[in-house]
Amino acid sequence: MRQRTLWILVAVILGVVLGMFALSTTEQERESPEDETGLLYQVMVALGDHEAAQALKPDERKIGHGAMIQRLEGGRTGEKRGWAHRNGTRSGTLRVTASRRDAHGRPCRTLEMEWIIGGFEGGGTSEFCKVDEEEWELVRE
Repeated sequence: MRQRTLWILVAVILGVVLGMFALSTTEQERESPEDETGLLYQVMVALGDHEAAQALKPDERKIGHGAMIQRLEGGRTGEKRGWAHRNGTRSGTLRVTASRRDAHGRPCRTLEMEWIIGGFEGGGTSEFCKVDEEEWELVRE
């Protein structure tokens, strides 16, 4: 009887621990701004283009975010590159216009952007600085 009670107690504790791990992983994934919005979405909102930002679907946000990271990481100054969603109704161009280091020594780049998102046309220029090995942040629109 004691052994059965012990196994039940172990199973309950294990279930609680696994449940807490699953919840914490899901919450961490939800809290990541890049996963939810992406840099393109953040720029659109910062520049006041709320309609276009809201029109972006999650996979389009990822495509735009990925294109921006590629430009920030390896784009040559003055080089213009395009990105597009496979359905053709969402696209844009990105061009690095300046590179510098901020007061903390972080690499910063200025991107000139244009987009067409489901009939909404917009664009602007924003500056991003590298926060760590994999993350860039919008510092000025």
